[in-house]
Amino acid sequence: MAELGGYQYEGERFGHGTWMEFLPTTAPVRVSRKEEFDNVCRNCESFKFFHEGSCWHGWGSIAPTVKIDTRHALLKHSNRAKKEENHAIFNFFQPDDWLIYNRCCVFCHAMYAPGVLRTYDSIPINGDFRVFIMTGRKEDPFDLCNELIAESVEYIQKRNPKANVTILETGTLYVDFARLVFAPNVLVAGVGSSWVLWSALLANNNTVVSLPASFGMDNTAIRASLPDSVQVLMVPTLRNPKKEEHAKQYGIPPGKFSNTSNDREAVLGYFRNA
Repeated sequence: MAELGGYQYEGERFGHGTWMEFLPTTAPVRVSRKEEFDNVCRNCESFKFFHEGSCWHGWGSIAPTVKIDTRHALLKHSNRAKKEENHAIFNFFQPDDWLIYNRCCVFCHAMYAPGVLRTYDSIPINGDFRVFIMTGRKEDPFDLCNELIAESVEYIQKRNPKANVTILETGTLYVDFARLVFAPNVLVAGVGSSWVLWSALLANNNTVVSLPASFGMDNTAIRASLPDSVQVLMVPTLRNPKKEEHAKQYGIPPGKFSNTSNDREAVLGYFRNA
């Protein structure tokens, strides 16, 4: 906000012991961008949760600074990080590899949802390369995530038999975050992750394909909130069936998901065919 408003900034260091410790705590006065500043002040519902969709006016405007500062902080932290962590980041990917991030938040929170199976059409159908799937927190009270991931792996390999698909083991926060920043190709297979917003979407210099960063964003919001290099997919998502409009997608009664075999198959059918 200081950058947009043309104010000097001084703050406190945070994230002791992590790469965040190297994020800048001061910034000089810059040329004010009053329109962007006013838009954020008018629309952002919570500056504590700046990653939420109502604050999108600020994301694109500060993206170049986020990219520079984030990458610099990670590289500074790498000087003191464990050798095996750095190897898992900087010596891990080959140029044609893809990293898929799926938070796997299934019917758990209204702000998050995975995309349907055709989200994975973004993975090339030609070429010999590796695909790594990072499953995030797996907030999955109905144990659907493993089935969704298994179907996505099968789908990717059916479209390109030469693609070698691997489910990544969860690493340290540093490794997982930095991989999203430095991976040569990233697919964000869901909506609403702040973890991905500050890494892949705003700090990755390479190919990034993603669902919209938040629900309810029109094309103007999407393009203004993200760097031009990010390719945005408009595909259906698996929304919580508590709302009638979302339950209709699956052809099941609205309310808390029953997790019966019939309702599970209805959701999986929508995932495959929507």
